[in-house]
Amino acid sequence: MRDERVQFRLPMSARAMRLAVELFQRQLKADHCYLYVQGHVVIQTDQVCEIRGWASVVGPDTERDLLILGDMEDVFGANWNRVRPTTSARLLLSTHPLGEEGEHLQRRC
Repeated sequence: MRDERVQFRLPMSARAMRLAVELFQRQLKADHCYLYVQGHVVIQTDQVCEIRGWASVVGPDTERDLLILGDMEDVFGANWNRVRPTTSARLLLSTHPLGEEGEHLQRRC
């Protein structure tokens, strides 16, 4: 399968993100969709942080309408962080993991 990607401007509701992922997978007949965020986000202390690289997104938190950042392998979510994207943030959907280009998360608060 080819590496396909699409970007969305944020913020958007968690429900809209789930729908975008569903349509992305259906259109491309992809088994999995990897999500990433880049740009300015508001962390739990109400501080604005800039994510310079692509940060891995576990998924949208539909209850609080936030993005959950972290590692999907962390089944208990001990190291997950919930953030609120600003209008300068972007969401990336990809059929393949970004690998090294997405692993270098640089955050400036």
